[in-house]
Amino acid sequence: MTSSGYRFAGYESNPNRASLHLRTEHGWEAGPNDLAVYDVAAPAGGAHSNVMDMAKWMILQLDDGGYDGKQIIAKGPLEETHTPQVVSGPAGADGRVPFNGLGRRPFV
Repeated sequence: MTSSGYRFAGYESNPNRASLHLRTEHGWEAGPNDLAVYDVAAPAGGAHSNVMDMAKWMILQLDDGGYDGKQIIAKGPLEETHTPQVVSGPAGADGRVPFNGLGRRPFV
């Protein structure tokens, strides 16, 4: 992955990046790019990437930590990132725990 990261400087230095847009009474307009707290928020999941890097990441996820014939991440620790680390409520009558919490679970 060559175009992904968690630092604002990396996002800001990339000439091919999306900008925040807001809906106003005039339609969609470019919004403020004031992301001064980006680096502080990054540990909570503030990543930047592109579609090619995200495809590689998804392949790694679907191949249990493998990519391009190599095991990059051991299966056990990777599986732990797919489980809720913080849940939003108790288990329902069906035994399922509602997931709306922390854990690296991709919603694509």
